[in-house]
Amino acid sequence: MKRITTLLGALLLVLCFGAGQAVAADGGGAAQTAGQSATSGQSAGGASGAYQAGPSNSASSIRVLSPGNDGAVSQSNTTTAGALAANGNTTSQSTNQSQAGGYGSDQTQIAGQAAQNTQDANAAALAVQLAPKNDDQSIRVLSPGTGGDVTQSNSATAGAAALNGNETDQTTDQTQSGGGYGSDQTQIAGQAASNDQSADAAAAAFQVEPSNSASSIRVLSPGNDGDVSQENAATAIGIAANGNATDQSTDQSQTGAGGGGSSQTQVAGQEASNTQDANAYAAAAQIAPSNTASSIRVLSPGNGGNVSQSNSTTAIAAGLNGNATEQNVDQSQTGGTAAPASRMADGYGKSGKGSDATQIAGQKATNDQSANAEAAAVQVKPSNSASSIRVLSPGNDGDVSQSNSATAAGVAANLNLTGQSIDQEQSGSGYGSDQTQVAGQEASSNQSADAGALAVQLKPSNTNQSIRVLSPGDDGDVSQSNSTTAIAAALNLNATSQSIDQSQAGGGHGGSALQVAGQGAWSRQDADAGAAAFQFGASNENAPTRVLSPGGSGSVEQSNDVTAAAVALNLNLLCQNLMQEQTGHGSDQLQVGGQGSWDDQRGGAWSRAVQGGMPKHKKR
Repeated sequence: MKRITTLLGALLLVLCFGAGQAVAADGGGAAQTAGQSATSGQSAGGASGAYQAGPSNSASSIRVLSPGNDGAVSQSNTTTAGALAANGNTTSQSTNQSQAGGYGSDQTQIAGQAAQNTQDANAAALAVQLAPKNDDQSIRVLSPGTGGDVTQSNSATAGAAALNGNETDQTTDQTQSGGGYGSDQTQIAGQAASNDQSADAAAAAFQVEPSNSASSIRVLSPGNDGDVSQENAATAIGIAANGNATDQSTDQSQTGAGGGGSSQTQVAGQEASNTQDANAYAAAAQIAPSNTASSIRVLSPGNGGNVSQSNSTTAIAAGLNGNATEQNVDQSQTGGTAAPASRMADGYGKSGKGSDATQIAGQKATNDQSANAEAAAVQVKPSNSASSIRVLSPGNDGDVSQSNSATAAGVAANLNLTGQSIDQEQSGSGYGSDQTQVAGQEASSNQSADAGALAVQLKPSNTNQSIRVLSPGDDGDVSQSNSTTAIAAALNLNATSQSIDQSQAGGGHGGSALQVAGQGAWSRQDADAGAAAFQFGASNENAPTRVLSPGGSGSVEQSNDVTAAAVALNLNLLCQNLMQEQTGHGSDQLQVGGQGSWDDQRGGAWSRAVQGGMPKHKKR
């Protein structure tokens, strides 16, 4: 209650703004004071950088007697970095005061509203590709037949967005109509809402040495080559977002205090403060994916092709805070009841002598939230290679394939919902009676969530080597697929609802009624989650050597999957409801209710998945 008194004292010093006020009085004094102050400070910074250093696309072909096709050497590089930092603030404050006075009475209404919001958002994004190189070399001598289809596609994307949003709505409505002889009516309402938000997001995506090369030498030179393909994507996304909505409403109404010497007083104070901090980092790196196909044939019929590599490294980190605070105070007093007929001759008015009605309501909600999310996905040396030497040279080659994916996602999220409502109603106090209602609510929530995810693949290498001399028949089907995934999510959720309803109807001759209600709710939550997934030396190899060389070979397969997921969750739901009602005549009544709740939760989760060296060989 000390906070409310300090708040209401400070509100008297606030400069008056345009708020609807109406006064009608007879013989008494009427004073209305309304002050509104809104301060918002916003800072948003965004930085973005995208680099490509040495993409080189080269096709070289030497043919001698020279029939037949070459073509289709293709390279596509895209490096994109986008950073967005955005602040948004909406503040609406409304004060409406109305007085219609009676004979000799005093009426006073004071309303003060202050809303302050500070927002800071920083976003940085970096995407780098250094040395993608796409190369095709072909030498043929008597030179029939096709060549082509060397393709490389690289994309490095980093996006970082740090977002703040705040909406504050404060409304005060005070109405007084007609006090009786010598009566006083006073209404004081104070609302203060302060929100502080900071969001940082950083995203970095690297690709360093993707190189895609096809080299073919044929001498008497019929038949096909082609289909050397590489596709790399490194994507890092970091999002840190804060959101806050605060709604405070105070409604106070007094109608006719009535007779001699009676007074009515209503005091309502609301304070909501929220601080949010969200940090998100994401880094995705691919360093040395290289895709190579080399073929030497001499008398040179028949096919070659289908060497393929696809790498994708993705890191996503999101740190999110959300807060909604709603506080509502409704106080209503309607004048004292008439004094007994036996006492009218003594000069006591129609609504009694000396009766007081007082209502005081205070609400305070404070929430502090911090969420951090980190994600890193790394692939270092995926290399995909097919090499074939044939001499008299008929027949097929192909189907060396590699697909690598490392994905790390870290999400840390906080959510807080606080709803506090106070409803106090007093109607008519008789001769000499006092009515007092005091209600206080306080809800405080502190939440912190940390999530980290790391996924690493180091040396997946996929190789096919084939040497044949008189050279008929098939080779192919060497396949590798690696996936390393780490997911960490740490989540906090808090919902607090506190409601106080107090009602007093008429105390009789000389009696008094008192109701005091207090509710307090505290919650503290901490959740930590860590996930790490490693693959070290996955190697998939097929190396047949044949001399007089008919038939077959193929189908060496490797599939590795390492997944680590860690989730730490906190959940707190609190509902406190207090209802007090007194109806009496001539008696003293007392009701005091208090509720207190404390909740402390901590959760930690850690998960790791590791695979070592997993070579798979097939030789014929």
